[in-house]
Parts: sequence; C-alpha cells; structure tokens
Amino acid sequence: MESIIEARCYDGIDYSSIASIKINVKNEGKEKELPVLTIAAVAIIAAITLIAVALRMRKR
Repeated sequence: MESIIEARCYDGIDYSSIASIKINVKNEGKEKELPVLTIAAVAIIAAITLIAVALRMRKR
C-alpha cells in the first residue's frame, strides 16, 4: 500500500510550501509491532510541527 503524507504550516501571514513524503507499506499480517515506517512518519510530522511552532514564536 502506498501512502503520501503532506503537511504545510501557516505563520499567521502566509503558508509554507507543502512538504510531502511517500511511504510504501508491506502488510504481512504476522507482525504485531508498530512498523518502523509508521514511527518515522509520526516523527517527521512532529518535527514539521515543532519547526512551525518555533517559526511562529520567533515572529512574535
């Protein structure tokens, strides 16, 4: 299964460019652990959010 995650930030004046990542997931059904790609996607989204907050706080 192929998924694309897209995110952009709003700093109160303008929107940033869209950042995206394409993820291919191979579901085997046997693994019950959290997949590495899911953890990586969450980490990327968290990093983008933290950067957006930092940029917004700096402009105040």
